[in-house]
Amino acid sequence: DITRFYRCRLASLLAEDLGVTQVMSALWASGELDDTLVIFTSDNGYMHGEHRLKFGKLVPYEESIRVPLLIRGPGFRGGKTVRDLVINADLAPTIVHATGAEPKREMDGMGLQGFAKRPGRLRGRELSIETNRYTGVRTERYKYVKHSAGRNRGFEELYDLDVDPFELQNVALDPAYADVRFALRSGLGRVRRCDAEQCLRAARLKMRLRLSRDRNGCARRPVRARVGGPDRSKVVSTRFFVNGRGVGKDRRRPLQRKLPYRKLKRKRVSKARVLATLLDGRRMTIDRGVRRCR
Repeated sequence: DITRFYRCRLASLLAEDLGVTQVMSALWASGELDDTLVIFTSDNGYMHGEHRLKFGKLVPYEESIRVPLLIRGPGFRGGKTVRDLVINADLAPTIVHATGAEPKREMDGMGLQGFAKRPGRLRGRELSIETNRYTGVRTERYKYVKHSAGRNRGFEELYDLDVDPFELQNVALDPAYADVRFALRSGLGRVRRCDAEQCLRAARLKMRLRLSRDRNGCARRPVRARVGGPDRSKVVSTRFFVNGRGVGKDRRRPLQRKLPYRKLKRKRVSKARVLATLLDGRRMTIDRGVRRCR
């Protein structure tokens, strides 16, 4: 029955493909295609036997909460894939930004034009998952869920998506994840209470460059990059890059790395980047420009 139902759903997508073709053809024929923002997404995923669930959609697992999102039009270059976390609350700000309209209400999401412009950037987001039966928070690495109704009331689930992408091992009671669970509980409180601008706050991290400059403002040897900011105590690992190439890692404080001077561009600005991973699984990239002297 599950297989038959799944195949019927796939077959129904043929009609959807036809509908999309008709809409896009009409936009092209009317000369409006280049000025039209097209957003293709869904309101939810659906279960087909995963987690022993024959059907349904109101569950916190990836098959239910992850949906397609494709955007084309002004502000979105073709052929780009963005891997940062986004949520349906981001769609309204995206449309507002594209049209130049002014919203009558404060919005909790972020316009996705900035994500498309810098697809490699990670903003360290923590996103809310909720129904009337549970609440949860999803970060790049972890998912934490607390049930609030029925016989599962008070039950907690925690999944390490890096090592368990299919969410088969609930580690909420694993002592090795005790600190992570505490951090995610705090994150759940933040995303449930946030409003408007508060929902857009990322981790408060900075990259500090320790160097000396000549009178022209270029950097002499050595150049060291270091993670700072009020939330630096929550960082558990860092990876450092110069112009997109990895140059080292650091898991020990003060979380710094000497940047290879030869990899910095002469007479041009190089991009130094640090990828910081926080205890709660958020991942955030921070960029700084630096130009070497010779």
